[in-house]
Amino acid sequence: MGTKGYLPDNRLPHVPQPIKEQASAAKWLDRLDQHTLCRIVEKTRDIAVVKLLLNTGLRVSELCALT
Repeated sequence: MGTKGYLPDNRLPHVPQPIKEQASAAKWLDRLDQHTLCRIVEKTRDIAVVKLLLNTGLRVSELCALT
């Protein structure tokens, strides 16, 4: 036996190891994309929503849940 209950080597070398999925990192807009988005939006309300999302980091679902 190896250290603390572990085997000293791999007893199942023919069994493929599972592939770990990497968690995808949050994707952020750079400043140029943020500015472009704000220029495209026309309605005052929509501009406020976009700026709120960009400046606070709220998720869309969190914004929709606001009352």
